[in-house]
Amino acid sequence: MRKLAIVFVLCGALSGTAQADVLDGLIFGIKCAGSDDPEECKARSKREADESRERLRRGASAPDAAGPSGSANNRGERADQCHTVKASGNADIDIAYARGKTRFGFMNLDEKKRFTEGSYRRMDDGFKHTAVQGTLYDMWDHVSIEPPGEQRLWFTANLRLMKAERGTDLEARYCIQPSDSDMTAYLDKAFVELVTRGK
Repeated sequence: MRKLAIVFVLCGALSGTAQADVLDGLIFGIKCAGSDDPEECKARSKREADESRERLRRGASAPDAAGPSGSANNRGERADQCHTVKASGNADIDIAYARGKTRFGFMNLDEKKRFTEGSYRRMDDGFKHTAVQGTLYDMWDHVSIEPPGEQRLWFTANLRLMKAERGTDLEARYCIQPSDSDMTAYLDKAFVELVTRGK
């Protein structure tokens, strides 16, 4: 008990960032004590904590949610933060699906379970991954992309791919906070390229 009191006194004397690092170290040490690879567990936990802080920081700088006069979709996003893009291209549907997983990090259910296992992450609300090989892919997930010269952007997205007579039809809906026209243009292009970059 005395050691615990000393830890809290020391944490109180540290600056905000240093305090967070010390507390993270304590929490990760306790959390990963029974892990097969404690160092890897701590590194993963630190990465996840940093990502969560970044999402919270970005969320704090976003405008408040729309009031009674504003419209919101059923996932709690403001209408002006969400965007839909549609495209058709000659890429094979299975290739477009693989590109979507690689580019944005969409996961199937088994991958998502492994990703959330042993960490404080939970399955995203509304997670969906429907896959009918060669015919249809419909995914809703919390994904990310790293634009050139920018920090990694985390956002919620729905990607629907349908086999067409000549190639693949795509419909993507994504929500970013805060709303950003340059980022929207970049993401539109990134989604469209899933079906338009060759076969």
